[in-house]
Amino acid sequence: MLTGKVTTLKEGTSLPNATVSVSGGREAAADADGNFTLSVPPGKITLHVRSVGYVERGIRVGNEENNLTISLTLDDKNMNEVVVVGYSDKKRSELTSSVTVVGSDKLKDVTSNDVGSMLQGKVAGLQVVNSSGVPGAVAEIRLRGVSSVNASQSPLTVVDGIIGGNYDPSAIKKNLGYRFVLRKAVFPANPLITGMTYSFNLIMENVGYASPFNEYPAKIIMRNKTTGTEYTADAGTDVRKWYPGTVSIKISLPSDNTIPKGICALYLSLQDKYPSLAGRSEYAIRMANDSTWEEKTGYNNLHYSLTIK
Repeated sequence: MLTGKVTTLKEGTSLPNATVSVSGGREAAADADGNFTLSVPPGKITLHVRSVGYVERGIRVGNEENNLTISLTLDDKNMNEVVVVGYSDKKRSELTSSVTVVGSDKLKDVTSNDVGSMLQGKVAGLQVVNSSGVPGAVAEIRLRGVSSVNASQSPLTVVDGIIGGNYDPSAIKKNLGYRFVLRKAVFPANPLITGMTYSFNLIMENVGYASPFNEYPAKIIMRNKTTGTEYTADAGTDVRKWYPGTVSIKISLPSDNTIPKGICALYLSLQDKYPSLAGRSEYAIRMANDSTWEEKTGYNNLHYSLTIK
């Protein structure tokens, strides 16, 4: 039997609900004070400790060591550096060209209703030319400059996935996208018991500039770790109201006699409700955290195992 405590490296404070596991599927969840007890095989074993928002750590320990203190480092790289270029997205390491992002905070002091005038002086190498003296005339945008021989000097405009689409300058500040980061997940140490309700909290942060426009029903997926069978519960939250800033979500899972006893891994599913997109993982909302996205299903792994009794 192995006992210990999980803490944060920087502050040294307890890290509740961290998952402690060994190869072979044995695992335990730390309680509200970060303490854990885990039954392990004899001899030296590798202990894996993980928690949402922290770097996973693996250490070699003996099977009879007690009062271990395991510290986890805050994951400063919890967001993948993915650059959206209008008609595709790429990792920053895969880019071969320069990419500039102009946030809404840089457009607050601009009163013009013309996109060209709004971007003037905001992007290096972008030339905005007022070729007409007519009041209200649209400015000409030159992206490559006069050195381009074969290519157009005008930028490629992509609006809602449509190349060459028409845009509404007045709506630009409102539609600069959303990006969700799971900052903290707080799970009680008690199991889900038939006849009782199990509640936990998720602390999200929308680091983008808007909330989703489409409806994405939020579901909690409980996947039995032995059989792989999945059970779904409504998360009771409207993603369209996850506005920029911190979003606190309380989720209650009702007891269900149809769910057999065992250990289930928890996932957050945010699938598009539109009939032709529902169930397609490429259109589901993906958390910006590392090691949460399950590409095959479109689920976000909460890295917590719930015991059902």
